Amino acid sequence: MTSLFDDTNWRNKNADVLQMLASATRPAEPSLEPHELPPTDEARRKFDRYLEGQHRQNPFILRQDVEDLFTRVFPQDTVSQNILSQNISAHDLFRTFMILAIGSLIPFRRGLSQSHPLGFYLAAMRHFESSFLARGLSAIQDLLLIWRFGIYHHIGTSVWDIVQLCMRMCIEQGLHGPPRTHLYLLDEQLQRRVFWVCYVMDRYSSTTLDRPFAIADEDITVRFPVDADDKDITSSFGFVPSLDDICPRHLLSPPSETTVLILCTKLRRISSRIHLEFSHIARSPSSDLNGDKYLASGQVCTSVESFLDELDQWRQSAPIFSQPRCLFERQEWYDLLQAREALQLVRRAVDLAPKSGELPVRYILSLCLDHAIRVISMYTNMYNEGLATYTRSYFQMMFAAGLSVLFCVSVSAHIDLIDVSEAYDSLLRCEENLKAMAKVMPDSSPYVAVYEALHRYILEKLDSGESLGRPLGAMHQHMSGLSGVPPHAAGPWQMALPAMTIENADGVESLIGNQETLGAGIEAQGTSLESNNLMGMDVSQWSFLTDDTWWRIGNYAYGDPSEIQGMFTGIDLQL
Repeated sequence: MTSLFDDTNWRNKNADVLQMLASATRPAEPSLEPHELPPTDEARRKFDRYLEGQHRQNPFILRQDVEDLFTRVFPQDTVSQNILSQNISAHDLFRTFMILAIGSLIPFRRGLSQSHPLGFYLAAMRHFESSFLARGLSAIQDLLLIWRFGIYHHIGTSVWDIVQLCMRMCIEQGLHGPPRTHLYLLDEQLQRRVFWVCYVMDRYSSTTLDRPFAIADEDITVRFPVDADDKDITSSFGFVPSLDDICPRHLLSPPSETTVLILCTKLRRISSRIHLEFSHIARSPSSDLNGDKYLASGQVCTSVESFLDELDQWRQSAPIFSQPRCLFERQEWYDLLQAREALQLVRRAVDLAPKSGELPVRYILSLCLDHAIRVISMYTNMYNEGLATYTRSYFQMMFAAGLSVLFCVSVSAHIDLIDVSEAYDSLLRCEENLKAMAKVMPDSSPYVAVYEALHRYILEKLDSGESLGRPLGAMHQHMSGLSGVPPHAAGPWQMALPAMTIENADGVESLIGNQETLGAGIEAQGTSLESNNLMGMDVSQWSFLTDDTWWRIGNYAYGDPSEIQGMFTGIDLQL
């Protein structure tokens, strides 16, 4: 994308957008005081929401341990409440408030609860002690609670860095291999669950941010958790010689509480192989433009086809929940996971495939367009139906998909008319979705502004036929009539940009891969572009818009590890 943003005319007309992206301010948090413990019935509802929601995807704490915690903090009789209220340990209070915070997220966003989740998180931080990090497996669980809340809410700490710390602790405790000593079956199951939760998030966040994995696959020898509920494992003690001899629960009855984690882990194993395969292709001499282009293109296309087949097989293996209790048990979510992974795969292919006329082969471009449209359609439907909530990670995914569609339709002269019509519709849906998320995540507004600007520009290019090499004015007018968006809507987004031909699709990665330090918390600023220059500066000479500026944008989703603060203030992380 460098050539696009280097254009003087672009900078003169979009000075405010560029200035917002170059800012490194933080999102403003609501002014809240830490919550006190809620009444028992309200706490029970939030604990149940946690167990039937987030616990289904990330069961890194035993269900019984969660129940025991609730009993200790919220005893049933009034006498016990009065006695224990003064004697609850700091660790119990920390975990209680973290579970309340996580259990409040979805109800609060749906208007079913008036208790802001951040208030519970702030209360948990009052009881967090540095000594918690020296408690072995418990320390990893505590950090994973913070990480899980940080996926949904800005906490001023890099959640990517939290996952890296968790994986370091896993390795120090030997969780990546078989148990060092004999364990009860349920204890061994828990260790496996904790490790693979860390693995899943390490793979996903590191791949998104294009950062090294915390551990290589070949160094992992521990097996997956068994597909069984805790009670089945407990009842098997003394009857089976090892954990892996327990019959998977889904063969006897509905899926267990570890089924979703196992499915997500298998997907991350595929994405890990994708990363390694394409890293190998990138280092291969045959991928050089001066080498054998046909052989290199064939290698990329073959790899893409193979991995797409693996993703299809993974999707077919997904369990069916007759009565899904949360998003993670719905078939729509499994469809979205597959589509998202496929899009990341083909975007890597766009980047690595040898170019002819600065573009990869038509087959790769077509795949990129198809999967980007699928991601936009699937998530928009889920978001509008209230099945999926908003997160910075989802915003990053939609932003990536939207830019991918813009890229494909602007550089290809071989897209069928029907495909272009579908692309128009997906671009509009993507913009509407990004705007909706920006209302509840104001710090994402600068990226919405960039998307709007590029979207309007591409519409003008398509209308004139300049990018696609053939007139599309009639089709454009038809699509404008369907969407209600005129082909040349007057407003602040009109501009004149160079033809969008991208030699290296890694430029797209630079815009969508690394987001949290840039543009975070610009809600105090608007997105209107009323001025054509910035304080009299010659914007063509802006030195702060370096390649590093674009590369850091992806930190928006997972946080910049150079900005550790919040709960870690005053705590030495060099364990």
